[in-house]
Amino acid sequence: DRMNVLVYSNPEYSIEDDYYFLKLFKDYDDSKLIINFSYEDPHSLELKKLNKYFDLNNVVGKGSELNKLASLKRWVVENISSKGKNLTNRLYDDLDCIEIINQSKKDGYSLNCRYISYIFMQLLLALGFKARWVMCLPMDLRDDECHCVIEVYSKELEKWIVVDAAFDLFYFNKKGIPMNLMEMRKMLIEENKLKFFSPNKEYSYFIQNYWKKNIFRFKYLINNKYNALASSKIEFACLNPNNFVLKNKEFILNGKTNILN
Repeated sequence: DRMNVLVYSNPEYSIEDDYYFLKLFKDYDDSKLIINFSYEDPHSLELKKLNKYFDLNNVVGKGSELNKLASLKRWVVENISSKGKNLTNRLYDDLDCIEIINQSKKDGYSLNCRYISYIFMQLLLALGFKARWVMCLPMDLRDDECHCVIEVYSKELEKWIVVDAAFDLFYFNKKGIPMNLMEMRKMLIEENKLKFFSPNKEYSYFIQNYWKKNIFRFKYLINNKYNALASSKIEFACLNPNNFVLKNKEFILNGKTNILN
Protein backbone atom coordinates (compact mmCIF):
# COMPACT_ATOMS: atom_id res chain seq x y z
CA ASP A 1 0.00 0.00 0.00
CA ARG A 2 1.17 3.49 -0.78
CA MET A 3 1.24 6.04 2.01
CA ASN A 4 1.02 9.79 1.62
CA VAL A 5 3.89 11.13 3.68
CA LEU A 6 4.44 14.82 4.27
CA VAL A 7 8.16 15.54 4.05
CA TYR A 8 9.35 18.90 5.29
CA SER A 9 13.03 19.74 5.55
CA ASN A 10 13.25 23.52 5.55
CA PRO A 11 16.12 24.42 7.93
CA GLU A 12 14.97 28.05 7.95
CA TYR A 13 11.78 27.43 9.92
CA SER A 14 9.71 30.61 10.24
CA ILE A 15 6.56 32.14 11.69
CA GLU A 16 4.80 31.56 8.36
CA ASP A 17 5.62 27.85 8.60
CA ASP A 18 4.18 27.69 12.14
CA TYR A 19 0.92 29.13 10.91
CA TYR A 20 0.84 26.90 7.82
CA PHE A 21 1.15 23.70 9.85
CA LEU A 22 -1.26 24.90 12.52
CA LYS A 23 -3.96 25.29 9.85
CA LEU A 24 -2.92 22.10 8.05
CA PHE A 25 -3.38 20.03 11.24
CA LYS A 26 -6.35 22.00 12.48
CA ASP A 27 -8.60 19.13 13.56
CA TYR A 28 -8.74 17.50 16.96
CA ASP A 29 -11.03 14.53 17.52
CA ASP A 30 -11.50 14.55 21.26
CA SER A 31 -14.95 12.91 21.24
CA LYS A 32 -13.53 9.65 22.60
CA LEU A 33 -10.85 11.25 24.73
CA ILE A 34 -11.16 10.61 28.45
CA ILE A 35 -8.32 11.71 30.72
CA ASN A 36 -8.65 10.92 34.40
CA PHE A 37 -7.03 14.03 35.84
CA SER A 38 -6.53 14.28 39.58
CA TYR A 39 -6.34 17.42 41.70
CA GLU A 40 -4.99 17.41 45.23
CA ASP A 41 -7.45 18.26 47.99
CA PRO A 42 -6.83 21.78 49.37
CA HIS A 43 -7.15 20.34 52.88
CA SER A 44 -4.08 18.16 52.43
CA LEU A 45 -1.29 18.91 54.90
CA GLU A 46 1.10 20.24 52.25
CA LEU A 47 -1.41 22.56 50.55
CA LYS A 48 -2.67 23.90 53.86
CA LYS A 49 0.92 24.77 54.79
CA LEU A 50 1.40 26.44 51.41
CA ASN A 51 -1.78 28.47 51.86
CA LYS A 52 -0.70 29.61 55.30
CA TYR A 53 2.91 30.39 54.31
CA PHE A 54 1.88 32.77 51.51
CA ASP A 55 -1.34 33.93 53.24
CA LEU A 56 -3.17 33.16 50.01
CA ASN A 57 -6.68 33.97 51.21
CA ASN A 58 -5.53 37.48 51.98
CA VAL A 59 -3.71 37.68 48.63
CA VAL A 60 -6.83 36.93 46.56
CA GLY A 61 -9.26 38.74 48.82
CA LYS A 62 -13.00 38.60 48.29
CA GLY A 63 -14.97 38.88 45.09
CA SER A 64 -15.62 36.83 41.98
CA GLU A 65 -13.50 33.90 40.83
CA LEU A 66 -12.02 35.98 38.03
CA ASN A 67 -11.09 38.74 40.45
CA LYS A 68 -9.36 36.19 42.68
CA LEU A 69 -7.54 34.64 39.74
CA ALA A 70 -6.44 38.08 38.54
CA SER A 71 -5.22 39.02 42.02
CA LEU A 72 -3.23 35.82 42.40
CA LYS A 73 -1.78 36.17 38.90
CA ARG A 74 -0.64 39.72 39.65
CA TRP A 75 0.82 38.64 43.00
CA VAL A 76 2.79 35.85 41.31
CA VAL A 77 4.17 38.29 38.72
CA GLU A 78 5.27 40.73 41.42
CA ASN A 79 6.65 38.22 43.91
CA ILE A 80 7.94 35.23 41.95
CA SER A 81 9.11 36.56 38.59
CA SER A 82 12.32 38.08 39.91
CA LYS A 83 14.83 39.63 37.52
CA GLY A 84 17.96 37.68 36.70
CA LYS A 85 19.65 35.39 34.21
CA ASN A 86 17.52 33.36 31.81
CA LEU A 87 16.80 29.87 33.09
CA THR A 88 16.98 27.39 30.21
CA ASN A 89 17.06 24.03 31.99
CA ARG A 90 15.18 22.05 34.64
CA LEU A 91 17.27 22.87 37.68
CA TYR A 92 14.52 22.93 40.25
CA ASP A 93 12.17 19.99 39.53
CA ASP A 94 13.08 18.28 42.81
CA LEU A 95 12.37 21.36 44.94
CA ASP A 96 9.10 22.51 46.46
CA CYS A 97 7.53 25.90 45.72
CA ILE A 98 9.27 27.82 48.47
CA GLU A 99 12.63 26.22 47.70
CA ILE A 100 12.26 27.00 43.97
CA ILE A 101 11.63 30.68 44.67
CA ASN A 102 14.44 31.02 47.22
CA GLN A 103 17.01 28.97 45.29
CA SER A 104 16.39 30.78 42.00
CA LYS A 105 16.93 34.14 43.70
CA LYS A 106 20.08 32.81 45.34
CA ASP A 107 21.35 31.51 41.98
CA GLY A 108 20.46 34.76 40.23
CA TYR A 109 17.93 33.23 37.83
CA SER A 110 14.64 34.65 36.63
CA LEU A 111 12.10 31.82 36.75
CA ASN A 112 10.79 30.75 33.35
CA CYS A 113 7.22 29.86 32.38
CA ARG A 114 7.82 26.25 33.44
CA TYR A 115 8.31 27.09 37.08
CA ILE A 116 6.05 30.14 37.28
CA SER A 117 3.07 28.14 36.00
CA TYR A 118 4.07 25.09 38.08
CA ILE A 119 4.06 27.15 41.26
CA PHE A 120 0.87 28.91 40.19
CA MET A 121 -0.88 25.55 39.75
CA GLN A 122 -0.06 24.55 43.34
CA LEU A 123 -1.21 27.90 44.74
CA LEU A 124 -4.52 27.49 42.92
CA LEU A 125 -4.95 23.98 44.30
CA ALA A 126 -4.27 25.35 47.80
CA LEU A 127 -7.13 27.82 47.27
CA GLY A 128 -9.53 25.05 46.25
CA PHE A 129 -9.46 25.52 42.47
CA LYS A 130 -9.13 22.65 40.02
CA ALA A 131 -5.99 23.56 38.11
CA ARG A 132 -3.91 21.59 35.62
CA TRP A 133 -0.41 22.28 34.35
CA VAL A 134 0.08 22.04 30.60
CA MET A 135 2.98 22.40 28.20
CA CYS A 136 1.98 24.01 24.90
CA LEU A 137 4.23 22.60 22.19
CA PRO A 138 5.30 23.39 18.62
CA MET A 139 4.96 21.10 15.62
CA ASP A 140 8.72 21.07 14.98
CA LEU A 141 10.14 18.23 17.09
CA ARG A 142 13.58 19.81 16.80
CA ASP A 143 12.34 22.79 18.79
CA ASP A 144 12.59 22.10 22.53
CA GLU A 145 11.21 25.53 23.48
CA CYS A 146 7.57 25.55 24.57
CA HIS A 147 5.21 27.60 26.73
CA CYS A 148 3.68 26.43 30.01
CA VAL A 149 0.36 27.71 31.32
CA ILE A 150 -2.44 26.70 33.65
CA GLU A 151 -5.98 25.73 32.76
CA VAL A 152 -8.24 26.36 35.75
CA TYR A 153 -11.90 25.42 36.07
CA SER A 154 -14.22 28.37 36.67
CA LYS A 155 -17.43 27.39 38.43
CA GLU A 156 -18.87 30.80 37.60
CA LEU A 157 -18.29 30.36 33.86
CA GLU A 158 -18.76 26.56 33.97
CA LYS A 159 -15.69 26.02 31.80
CA TRP A 160 -11.92 25.70 31.79
CA ILE A 161 -9.96 28.88 31.11
CA VAL A 162 -6.28 29.68 30.56
CA VAL A 163 -4.37 31.76 33.07
CA ASP A 164 -0.95 32.68 31.70
CA ALA A 165 0.95 33.70 34.83
CA ALA A 166 4.31 33.96 33.04
CA PHE A 167 2.96 36.54 30.57
CA ASP A 168 0.47 37.98 33.10
CA LEU A 169 -2.45 37.45 30.70
CA PHE A 170 -5.97 36.13 30.25
CA TYR A 171 -7.13 35.45 26.68
CA PHE A 172 -10.67 36.50 25.71
CA ASN A 173 -13.15 35.66 22.97
CA LYS A 174 -15.17 38.27 21.08
CA LYS A 175 -17.67 38.42 23.95
CA GLY A 176 -14.96 39.14 26.50
CA ILE A 177 -15.10 35.67 28.08
CA PRO A 178 -11.78 33.99 28.97
CA MET A 179 -10.89 31.06 26.70
CA ASN A 180 -9.35 27.64 27.15
CA LEU A 181 -6.52 26.31 24.96
CA MET A 182 -8.72 24.64 22.36
CA GLU A 183 -10.73 27.84 21.94
CA MET A 184 -7.52 29.84 21.55
CA ARG A 185 -6.25 27.36 18.98
CA LYS A 186 -9.46 27.56 16.98
CA MET A 187 -9.42 31.36 17.05
CA LEU A 188 -5.90 31.46 15.61
CA ILE A 189 -6.69 28.86 12.94
CA GLU A 190 -9.67 30.97 11.84
CA GLU A 191 -7.22 33.86 11.37
CA ASN A 192 -8.56 35.88 14.28
CA LYS A 193 -6.22 37.58 16.70
CA LEU A 194 -6.17 36.58 20.34
CA LYS A 195 -7.69 39.25 22.56
CA PHE A 196 -5.79 40.30 25.67
CA PHE A 197 -4.70 43.45 27.46
CA SER A 198 -1.34 44.40 25.97
CA PRO A 199 0.99 47.21 27.12
CA ASN A 200 2.22 47.92 23.59
CA LYS A 201 1.97 46.86 19.94
CA GLU A 202 5.35 45.14 19.83
CA TYR A 203 4.48 42.96 22.81
CA SER A 204 1.10 42.13 21.27
CA TYR A 205 2.80 41.12 18.00
CA PHE A 206 5.19 38.88 19.91
CA ILE A 207 2.39 37.16 21.84
CA GLN A 208 0.31 36.48 18.73
CA ASN A 209 3.20 34.85 16.87
CA TYR A 210 4.47 33.02 19.94
CA TRP A 211 1.13 31.26 20.28
CA LYS A 212 0.98 30.37 16.59
CA LYS A 213 4.12 28.33 17.22
CA ASN A 214 3.30 26.87 20.61
CA ILE A 215 -0.36 25.89 20.35
CA PHE A 216 0.10 23.03 17.88
CA ARG A 217 -0.08 20.20 20.46
CA PHE A 218 -0.35 19.82 24.24
CA LYS A 219 1.19 17.85 27.07
CA TYR A 220 -0.92 17.79 30.24
CA LEU A 221 0.23 16.76 33.69
CA ILE A 222 -2.31 14.14 34.80
CA ASN A 223 -1.77 14.18 38.56
CA ASN A 224 -1.82 17.81 39.60
CA LYS A 225 -0.56 18.02 43.13
CA TYR A 226 1.95 19.54 45.52
CA ASN A 227 5.55 18.97 44.41
CA ALA A 228 4.38 16.88 41.45
CA LEU A 229 7.63 17.05 39.45
CA ALA A 230 9.58 15.55 42.34
CA SER A 231 7.55 12.32 42.11
CA SER A 232 9.36 9.17 41.02
CA LYS A 233 6.62 8.50 38.46
CA ILE A 234 5.17 11.36 36.38
CA GLU A 235 2.29 10.79 33.95
CA PHE A 236 1.42 13.08 31.05
CA ALA A 237 -1.43 13.07 28.55
CA CYS A 238 -0.24 14.11 25.09
CA LEU A 239 -2.87 15.68 22.85
CA ASN A 240 -1.87 15.71 19.20
CA PRO A 241 -4.00 16.85 16.26
CA ASN A 242 -5.52 14.35 13.83
CA ASN A 243 -3.01 12.63 11.52
CA PHE A 244 -0.06 13.87 13.56
CA VAL A 245 0.95 10.60 15.19
CA LEU A 246 3.53 10.21 17.93
CA LYS A 247 3.70 6.76 19.49
CA ASN A 248 3.09 6.27 23.19
CA LYS A 249 6.31 5.98 25.11
CA GLU A 250 7.88 5.79 28.52
CA PHE A 251 11.23 7.29 29.32
CA ILE A 252 13.42 7.95 32.33
CA LEU A 253 14.69 11.49 32.89
CA ASN A 254 16.92 12.30 35.86
CA GLY A 255 15.95 9.03 37.52
CA LYS A 256 12.21 9.65 37.19
CA THR A 257 9.84 7.63 35.02
CA ASN A 258 7.88 9.78 32.57
CA ILE A 259 4.85 8.13 30.96
CA LEU A 260 3.27 9.71 27.90
CA ASN A 261 -0.29 8.55 27.25
